[in-house]
Amino acid sequence: MNTDPPGAPVSLKLPSPGKLASYGGAIVGIWIFAGVIQLLRGWWLIDSAGRPVFSNFLCFWAAGKLAAGGQAAASYNWHAISVVEAAAVAPGLTILPWLYPPGFLLVATPLSYLPYLWACALWLLATGIVYILVVRLIFPHRLTVLLALAAPTTMFNVIETETGFMVAALIGFTLAVLERRPGLAGLALGLLTVKPQFGLLFPILLITSGNWRVFWSATATAIAVAAMASLAFGPAIWSAYLHAIPTIGAADLGEGDRQRLMDGGTIAWCDIQTWYSVARYLGASSATTWIVYAITTGTCLLTVCWLWRQPVSHNLKSAAAAVAVFIVIPYVMSYDMVVLTVAIAFLLKENHRTGFRRGDIEVYILALAIPLYPLFADGIIPLLPFSNSLLLAWILRRAWVSGVALTTGTGSVSNEQGSVGVAVSAGPAR
Repeated sequence: MNTDPPGAPVSLKLPSPGKLASYGGAIVGIWIFAGVIQLLRGWWLIDSAGRPVFSNFLCFWAAGKLAAGGQAAASYNWHAISVVEAAAVAPGLTILPWLYPPGFLLVATPLSYLPYLWACALWLLATGIVYILVVRLIFPHRLTVLLALAAPTTMFNVIETETGFMVAALIGFTLAVLERRPGLAGLALGLLTVKPQFGLLFPILLITSGNWRVFWSATATAIAVAAMASLAFGPAIWSAYLHAIPTIGAADLGEGDRQRLMDGGTIAWCDIQTWYSVARYLGASSATTWIVYAITTGTCLLTVCWLWRQPVSHNLKSAAAAVAVFIVIPYVMSYDMVVLTVAIAFLLKENHRTGFRRGDIEVYILALAIPLYPLFADGIIPLLPFSNSLLLAWILRRAWVSGVALTTGTGSVSNEQGSVGVAVSAGPAR
């Protein structure tokens, strides 16, 4: 029976820092090997003849190309953007819509001046470096970079050439500097409006917890980005964007294939990683599914808002917010889960401070490994909502135990008293 007082860390026998570095390096090596195989087989970036192939970045580049040519509003026209996409890559699936807010064109347009492949490489490199730097900012430890590189979602985002690094960097930076530099935190959060669904949680959290400086800084930044987009592309860009929003998933990909995405259109329900998609995958009606979504979202919001008002570590609050982001929105993909690395970084930072408890490592590995399942089991029920909810529950449990320790005055056992963990064993964070 565990006789440790509430809040006391449990001594764990963990691998040495050298072994952990070897494991991380081996995983990164596997990702590099997988990328090389993808390239050689013509499945990623270029085909066997050396021609560019379809990737998700294609719509960013094509939208920027239209905007650079003075046709920014046409980027929201499915047929107009498909012409640009088809001209850029080898024959195949080349219809990918541009449905990001006009502010994102401020980034996409400069990229479009480069050839497609070079623009794609620059996008992944620049956003990837910023992502790694932010994870290192959260937990400045010599193993942090390996954590960021070895996480499966890192590989997924590279293969999909998507926005996961950017979203993780903005959310991670916001949470990392929120207490010290609220103005900068709000700036990063305001920039997140280029993917507005990921900002759904934060206004409620900031208001509930009284972080008004962050809230107003984010509001001012969002307004500034919108104004810059209007000046750069004209006010008509907004009407084009608003007109395109209801057509999500309604691309004319072929006879009889005109369907709405959120009603099970061009992307299968098993690919969307939310409780909404779980309900639809299991056959629930649209009305029932929205009830499920309302219940899960409401529960998550109330729980995380409650946590943010408690006298617990900011690391736990930040980790909970990073995970909850994916529970409160109805549409998210596996490559978006790069933010989970941000959550784990905050948790490891907390472990470094207070020690590890039984089950911590197993839950962290599960949360990071679950995004691998599409590689081995195509078409099964979405699993990430389950693992994300488990991780959030684990964070809440850790926060509750910490609260009990504060209330009872037991505190945490110091490292010298026997708490052992990855970061503790590896030396002090720098």
